Amino acid sequence: MRRAVPTLFLLFLVTCGVRAQNALELRAESGIGYWIHRIAPTSSAEFTSYEHTRHSLYSGIGLGYYFGKDWKIGPRLAYWMLFDTYMIGPRDNEFILDRHEVGDPFFGAAFAGLHAERIFGGVSGRKLLMYAEPGIFQLYSIHPQNDAFERRFQIEAGLDLLLPSSVSEDHAWMLGIAYRQSMFRSPDAVEGDRHRIYFFGLQFGYRW
Repeated sequence: MRRAVPTLFLLFLVTCGVRAQNALELRAESGIGYWIHRIAPTSSAEFTSYEHTRHSLYSGIGLGYYFGKDWKIGPRLAYWMLFDTYMIGPRDNEFILDRHEVGDPFFGAAFAGLHAERIFGGVSGRKLLMYAEPGIFQLYSIHPQNDAFERRFQIEAGLDLLLPSSVSEDHAWMLGIAYRQSMFRSPDAVEGDRHRIYFFGLQFGYRW
């Protein structure tokens, strides 16, 4: 039975390659990103507090290869950058600076995940695409705990319009919107302590 699983999976990929319209996709995106750290109450701090970056510009690029026709699934790799340099702590005000650096002049992350999408037929060759992408990421920042962050998980969802290309009927331009949430936590964090990075942006791409 264990030997049959890899064989069936390989057969599935070959079948997809023969019968389906597979797609290689290159995608770029830009929008607004925001990193917030929820600091849970401890013995020395009785109340929940927060530290956060400003709402800042982000950009990213990704490459994916998907199997299927109206339903597609496949691997995707991406890298994004958030152009912010520090987090603002709960005690920060006009008299006290409560901040620490996270980027210079930005910080970023490499992502690897699974892309799953559904394509709906449209008018004059235009099609609508809805997708979701769960995966893991590695954060590259100068946050004091960067190398120790745990449980790094990311989820993205988006809506794209596929526009026909003059090159081939199997090629298409993409224009859409995306929402992403990166989730992780500090080492030895108490219950309720968590980090989140939120993104909302526009994306543009091409698929072969």
